[in-house]
Amino acid sequence: MRLSILSILLLAVGCAANGAGGDAGRDAGSDEDAFVPLVDSGVRRDSGVVTDDGGVARDAGGDPDSGVDGDAGPGDAGTDSGTGDAGVVDGGTGGGCPGVHPGDTVPLDGMGDLAGYPSEQILSPMAPFGPGDQLGLTWDREYLYLTLVSSGFSDPFKPFHVYLEASAGPLGAASPGTGKEYSSLVPALPFTATHLVAVRRQDEAGGIAYDGVYTPAMSWTDRATPLVPGTDVFPSTSAISVRVPLAALGCPTRLRLSAHVVNAVVAEEWKILVPAGAQPWNPMGDPGAHYEIDLTADPAIAGWTTVP
Repeated sequence: MRLSILSILLLAVGCAANGAGGDAGRDAGSDEDAFVPLVDSGVRRDSGVVTDDGGVARDAGGDPDSGVDGDAGPGDAGTDSGTGDAGVVDGGTGGGCPGVHPGDTVPLDGMGDLAGYPSEQILSPMAPFGPGDQLGLTWDREYLYLTLVSSGFSDPFKPFHVYLEASAGPLGAASPGTGKEYSSLVPALPFTATHLVAVRRQDEAGGIAYDGVYTPAMSWTDRATPLVPGTDVFPSTSAISVRVPLAALGCPTRLRLSAHVVNAVVAEEWKILVPAGAQPWNPMGDPGAHYEIDLTADPAIAGWTTVP
């Protein structure tokens, strides 16, 4: 059948329109013309957001997208609220040994440390090496702090010994005991000590370190907690400072205390007697006085009990 020129023109226009509609429908329903690469077994990467196999969108820091960036991810949240990275609590902020009075935190570095103690925490010992000998003693919830200023430390091997009976509850009746042998001298104590804090200017001799917290095991040769010079102990020719972790004493709330320097000179075997009535030279008789200290109370020396 012969078609008119007008019919042929109308047929051509219709075919063109049908072809355009096919292309539009194909592009709307597939990714052939707008290809997006596939990653992770067919999970699509687009718009700069990476999704893993589980479909969890992650930002550039690697953390799930919840407004938290990669540098401060969920694992970091809440770890620095008073505990620190190593779980150590600060004694002056409510942590440390429970029930202990916050007391005084004394920064020790061996340079004029006694000036860091409140005046009510400083005493003058009996039997000093010189008129300027003084002892500072206080605590916070983490440490017991001691600084002894004395010319006796011109001898690097004269040790400062602090005997303690530590208890997490009320102290029972005191029972006399004996202390650590040093220079062939064994002191008499007015109580049975649970710990000895022993420090001297010369820590190491013959490859053996001395500074530490000792327990009575094996005749006081058990250095249960080393105290490290430059970290825990700060010595000089005129003073020695030490901080003792209360945890090394069992986190006590009560202490009995007697202290001295082993002088090892005939008729002056012990010096720097704390308290004044201590008598470590009297093993067969009365070993003298000691302090009883309540660590839950204000540290002021005036509040300590001297027995007897």
